[in-house]
Amino acid sequence: MKHNKNILIANWAGVNSGDDAIFSALLNIVLSKISPQAKIYVLADNDKLLKAKYRINDSIRIFDFYQFQKLRKIAHILKASDLLIYGGGDIINGNLQSMSFLALALILGLPAMCCGVGVVPIKSSLKKFLTRSVLNQVDLITVRDEESKKRLELLGVIKPEVVVTSDLAFLLSPTLNRKNLLENMCVKVNNCNLKIGMSIRPFGPMYNFYGVWNNNILINNMADLCDHIIQKYNASIIFIPMVLKQRCKEYHTNLEADDELSDRIVRKMKNKKSTIVIKDDYAPEDILALLSDMRLIIGARLHSLVLATRVGVPVIAIEY
Repeated sequence: MKHNKNILIANWAGVNSGDDAIFSALLNIVLSKISPQAKIYVLADNDKLLKAKYRINDSIRIFDFYQFQKLRKIAHILKASDLLIYGGGDIINGNLQSMSFLALALILGLPAMCCGVGVVPIKSSLKKFLTRSVLNQVDLITVRDEESKKRLELLGVIKPEVVVTSDLAFLLSPTLNRKNLLENMCVKVNNCNLKIGMSIRPFGPMYNFYGVWNNNILINNMADLCDHIIQKYNASIIFIPMVLKQRCKEYHTNLEADDELSDRIVRKMKNKKSTIVIKDDYAPEDILALLSDMRLIIGARLHSLVLATRVGVPVIAIEY
């Protein structure tokens, strides 16, 4: 591959901190392995937030690129780029907007790769056809699990070699100001000797291709579980949201955020004084540092488990 200077990264970052962890790790790879002076263009869920936090030359929201008034800008970004990196996360899911964008990039002759992606089962025949047709034209596909590779094979993706690697978030490193973050958190709860991290996700229309669950049942069960842990182990419960309401206000107004669901759980609990819901919008490296000081992470969000594993913290996964 030539020494690319202008890189276009397309993923769903800017709302979910798990996607942000993927983006941050990928950006670090680009700047360290390709070129520290590379111009970075971004297509993401909340591109404005990413542009405010990172050194990005230009950006556009992933759901806006096909709008007529955005065509000139997206054409400029595509023409200025030397490589499109599409990843990671579960972004092979039949979404027509993102597949159409990938197809447009290929039509314009831009080299493209899918990097560390997950593949969700696709039911629609039209979406299967479009996904298969587009992915058979990309230059390289790496997936983060064996099941995703099998799903691509069943879909009929045969041209580029599909390589199983891992989730890109495993490449992230924790922030250096870990001590200050933990001290600020501990003053808000009664006991910080045994910290149990919780990462819960609500059900919403955006997630219906994963499954369906009842938020009220989840709230009651998690409140009982948290009270039991606090009483039996004299522990503190630290809710670590991966999707904050303040990030959803502009784009996902009808989506309940993780901190909102966590607040509803706390209101049902008896031991509220030994519990905290983190409301600060931490960078993924800061979240990684916070997770590193937990004794255990109980999580429904995949990247709460990935990041905890990255720093050697035991995990219990909640299968939704």
